[in-house]
Amino acid sequence: MTDDRTSTSRRRAGGPGEADREATRARLVAAGLDLFGRQGYEGATTRAIATAAGVNLASIPYHFGGKEGLYVAVAKHVADEIGQRMLPAFAEVETVLADPKAPRAAVLAQLHALMDRFCDLLVGGTQAAPWARFIIREQMDPSPAFDIFYEGVMRIGHSALCRLVGRLAGLPADAEETKIRAFALIGQVLVFRVAHAGVLRRLGWEEITPERLAATKAAVNAHITAIFSDGSARP
Repeated sequence: MTDDRTSTSRRRAGGPGEADREATRARLVAAGLDLFGRQGYEGATTRAIATAAGVNLASIPYHFGGKEGLYVAVAKHVADEIGQRMLPAFAEVETVLADPKAPRAAVLAQLHALMDRFCDLLVGGTQAAPWARFIIREQMDPSPAFDIFYEGVMRIGHSALCRLVGRLAGLPADAEETKIRAFALIGQVLVFRVAHAGVLRRLGWEEITPERLAATKAAVNAHITAIFSDGSARP
């Protein structure tokens, strides 16, 4: 028989009890991501989320304080997951641009590499669909949770893209034109996720295979090369 001191020690050491709690939280976040993305905050009920997660309804207030707390946790989860995949790429941009005399070819290559990472994440990533549904709802009707995603990932990523575009186009990184052009570039990738069903039907695809992802990357990067290869600063 295990005495109270042993049970307490296990909890403090992150024993089975803590592992169970983390597993429950993870299931609720996954279920919340899916249902909030599909049905919105108002449409997704706590009962439906708990059922999808396979846990007791009381688990939501216990772990998150309620529905709003779970929604915020989902937003943090999405921002953290995307950040883990993209922040190293943003750091690579900073490394290249730290040299004011970096060759144009090196800057252009870094832009290609960054867009490839965006394609891998948004087009080829297995988690792209639920992330996109959740983020698009926040883009269309922002809640306080939008700031979590914006500050954690979007602003950082767009700023990195602006710095590359600005260097190649001879524009200040914070100029309005630079920001618009950066959004236009990332839009070439986003369309494959936002208009996913239309893309598949128009191309006669059932899914985006690694070969089709490679073709998508090649098309996006061909556009980038056409825009910047002649050294022209303005469109």
